[in-house]
Amino acid sequence: MQHNLEVNATGDVNNEWKIGVLFNSTLSGLEENNTINSTISIIDCFEYITVNWDSLYFNNIIPYSTENSASGNSINQYNISVDKWSCDMNLWIKGTDLTNNILSSEIGAGNITWNDESTYSTSKELNKNFSLIKAGVPESTNQTTFYCLMHQQYTQACMKET
Repeated sequence: MQHNLEVNATGDVNNEWKIGVLFNSTLSGLEENNTINSTISIIDCFEYITVNWDSLYFNNIIPYSTENSASGNSINQYNISVDKWSCDMNLWIKGTDLTNNILSSEIGAGNITWNDESTYSTSKELNKNFSLIKAGVPESTNQTTFYCLMHQQYTQACMKET
């Protein structure tokens, strides 16, 4: 049986400590078990995020249509969480072209738009360069994003489906 221990160390930043555990029992027949020492470094904070999805799905789309919302928009699926104990973080987004190897076709990243809760009424074009979603996001914060697949000639906002 494997057990994990979570250790929260406090003290002066950049200090290091060695820690090990000795397990023993008052029951007869159980031998002591001593772990290998590990080093704990005290840091100011760390950057730890959770992205709650790994792909976007657009259902069936109509060519040259103005808006095709990602299916997860309606259930607030596309979340980025800045986890507990993290530093304030800047969240960035970067796109890639969608490639269909079977049909040898491609949809450029610029055909996808995105927005976040704070700029809900406007959408930004996804591109192959990093774009700032939000700056200074504090720990224990969830940032929801929304996506639409649009023909490039249209500039209307991508809205959350209700």
